[in-house]
Amino acid sequence: IDVLLASWSYFTQPLYKNESPGKKWLLIFLFGKDLNALIKYMNKEYERAESDQEFSFRFESSNGFLEIHTDTNKCSEGWSISPHLGNPTNEESIETPTKVTKVSQSTIDEYGRMNPPRFPQCRFTITATPGSNTNRELRHPVTFKGIISDNKVFLIALSKGDNSSQDPAKPGSSSATDPKIIFQEKIADLYKLMTPENIASIAYEVYSKRLITDETLQDCMTDARRPADRAHSLLNALRVSIDQPGVLKKLIQVLKNNEAFRSIAEEMEHDI
Repeated sequence: IDVLLASWSYFTQPLYKNESPGKKWLLIFLFGKDLNALIKYMNKEYERAESDQEFSFRFESSNGFLEIHTDTNKCSEGWSISPHLGNPTNEESIETPTKVTKVSQSTIDEYGRMNPPRFPQCRFTITATPGSNTNRELRHPVTFKGIISDNKVFLIALSKGDNSSQDPAKPGSSSATDPKIIFQEKIADLYKLMTPENIASIAYEVYSKRLITDETLQDCMTDARRPADRAHSLLNALRVSIDQPGVLKKLIQVLKNNEAFRSIAEEMEHDI
């Protein structure tokens, strides 16, 4: 059963690139079967982009499609979301006559078999029209259909005049000591070390320091789940809270107490 589940597991990683500070953003969804390889690719190819939460999923049917529904007609006033023509497919949904972007299981599999592996992507341009009538913020759900997942909604959260995704080398951008950046740079290395024994050890320690919830601890300790899924639950929970006061320092201390993670912890501590 575990082998079968493994063959069904896929990931998508959303990220933003600021095309015109506070006015235009590029939203990219990257798809792959190997989360570790996907994160490495993202960090290499899009090092100046701001990543957001990753999603794990399975397709509802063999050789199925994941549909990305943006419902652009429901955007806040003055905002627009436009799919790129270069997306893998951009056609009418079976459920609705409106245009939606779709990516197929076969496309993800085909890209993943390349050497080195590649990752299909779907791109959208988000634009805030200048003018007083444009809403200050965009809080807009993007819905995934055709998949089985605990979370099928990605929330676009942007503000007019928000420069959070600009080039890190420019003034006003996030500092290199930003906890999110420090954690993001090491998450692939942490993932590689997440054996079942290490997952259990780290999960209990971060739980004792109140860095993860009861639910996350249970997800990490359930033997019926694949180690990769348990590691994903742990790292994703830490990623969400890493910018909270004191969380990064507590995590580093936990990692330093484990021989396998000590060198990574020391590198993270050096970056603070």
